[in-house]
Amino acid sequence: MPMMPGPLAAIPYLGIKFAGYTLAAYYLNRRSYVTKPVAPLKIGWVRTVVGVVVGVPVTMLLLSIYRNVGSFELLYAWMAPVRFAEWLAVIWFLFRPKRTWAVAPVTDSIFGVGYSYALDLLAGAVVSTMPWLMIPFC
Repeated sequence: MPMMPGPLAAIPYLGIKFAGYTLAAYYLNRRSYVTKPVAPLKIGWVRTVVGVVVGVPVTMLLLSIYRNVGSFELLYAWMAPVRFAEWLAVIWFLFRPKRTWAVAPVTDSIFGVGYSYALDLLAGAVVSTMPWLMIPFC
């Protein structure tokens, strides 16, 4: 019988995302455009919450519009602009870049998109090794 992650799988998944985003904050705090460093745990918390509050509904919307997505790769491709906007908003509002508009926050946001995908792969691999978090589906 096919299996998929159950609701409890969100706990380790979000834990890995939070830890990864907190780690990314150490990198972002060292960037030249940062006017005042922000606590890494705050960045991890905010980025994780933004990902859940924005990412989950957008994913559900995309799945409802395109019922036959065909593959997770296509869904992830559609999420790239959303993730870019999430990263840019977090960087812009929490780090307050020195200039009115700077290239570095944009490039860091592009890096953030790839980093978010890497965290998804890591979290998915970890969750898939925990059979007690999986539920059957038909």
